[in-house]
Amino acid sequence: MTVDERLEIDLCADQLRRSVPGGTGTYVRGLLMGLLTRENLHVTATVSRAGRGQSKDLSLLVPTHAWPLPQPFSQPFVDVGLFRANKGARVVHTGSLGGPSPRNGQVATVAIHDLLWRSATATLSKRGAAWHKAAYGRAQRECTGIVTGAVSVKDQLLADGWSEEQILVAPHGADHLAKPDHDGAISLLRRHGVSGPYLLTASTLEPRKNLRRVVAAHAQVLREGFDLPLVVVGPTGWGSDGLEGASSKVIAVGQVNEGVLSALFADAQVVLSLSLAEGYGLPVLEAMSLGAVVVASNTTPAAHELGCVMVDPLDTEAMAVAIGELLGNDEMRTQCQVAAKAATSHRTWANSAALHEAFWRRHV
Repeated sequence: MTVDERLEIDLCADQLRRSVPGGTGTYVRGLLMGLLTRENLHVTATVSRAGRGQSKDLSLLVPTHAWPLPQPFSQPFVDVGLFRANKGARVVHTGSLGGPSPRNGQVATVAIHDLLWRSATATLSKRGAAWHKAAYGRAQRECTGIVTGAVSVKDQLLADGWSEEQILVAPHGADHLAKPDHDGAISLLRRHGVSGPYLLTASTLEPRKNLRRVVAAHAQVLREGFDLPLVVVGPTGWGSDGLEGASSKVIAVGQVNEGVLSALFADAQVVLSLSLAEGYGLPVLEAMSLGAVVVASNTTPAAHELGCVMVDPLDTEAMAVAIGELLGNDEMRTQCQVAAKAATSHRTWANSAALHEAFWRRHV
């Protein structure tokens, strides 16, 4: 199909109906934002019906088709092929595993952000790992192509038997971030007793995010004389949040709005992204795009791709040393800030959407 021909795309955006949309939800919204800049595309979205207390309007800016049940009740019907995407679409793209089966004549693609359900099973519930295994098997049977943000995931997909032609590596954008609301961030921090410099970590609070070791490393940094609180941002996920026994210098502020989060990233002395495993590591990209100094796990693809200070997420001592070195060296931190801006300057969702479109047109 040529670029001059109109192409109908239906994006399954049901992740946005989940209580914690996470990085996948960010990908879905970012991709939609980028697709709206493309000519000769007609884009629709498919989601579950709004549940109790949820807004019907997800502000997706495209025509939206809703399944008759809310999340999580709709998912079993999607899994067995009873709930599908818009009939008029030529391509059905899903933001994560577990999307609808294609209708006759439709091409299905899916974004696979990671395969952690099989390589890091200790960080998932047994039920979650089993569901992901089944959903991946269905994708292997039904999908024409796979989109991922990380070369490391592509390598795993190739090992599973997907071909080069079936896989697109499309770097994520960072321009979905809201303008930093510095006043809002200052107000939030003051309400929690923080009035000076701070360290920051932002994620869903669950075992994979490794907060128990992050808190231990922060305690060591405090003992070394760097008297900075650790601000923890994010909603509660499943399992332990890793904050048990944390000192009063660890400040959990919960989920914050986008403008406040941008300001917290931009103003932190150091941002910590030290999870046990990541498919890509979107918070690393987000923080660096705002000029933040980041210490990340050496298992995070975004950290290798963009370049930042990396440590073993199992080594609490190494975390503390890296943080201390940055806090004690203003010149090093300035160099990291300049490098972060340079590495992320071209990371836009319009660029990502252009890659998606070209990939879809090759397969229809």
